Amino acid sequence: MVEGSDAEFYCRTEAHPVATQYRWFKDGRQINNSGYNVIKQISHGESELTVKQTNKSNAGQYSCVGENDVAIGLRKSAFLVVKC
Repeated sequence: MVEGSDAEFYCRTEAHPVATQYRWFKDGRQINNSGYNVIKQISHGESELTVKQTNKSNAGQYSCVGENDVAIGLRKSAFLVVKC
């Protein structure tokens, strides 16, 4: 990503019953909604994380976990590189 632009991550699960909750992480630490991190459940089985106005401190490993009443899913990861 170019510094100052928004980065979007999507997490999709295939589970029965469908995932009812998603948690997002950066470098292993849970992320919560804030002015710069916007987390939305966009449909049943999908969630989106938007990192607004990226800068070099936003670079790192991002991952999500989907949960339902039965289990917690495997964590999937992607890396964000920010060019300054």
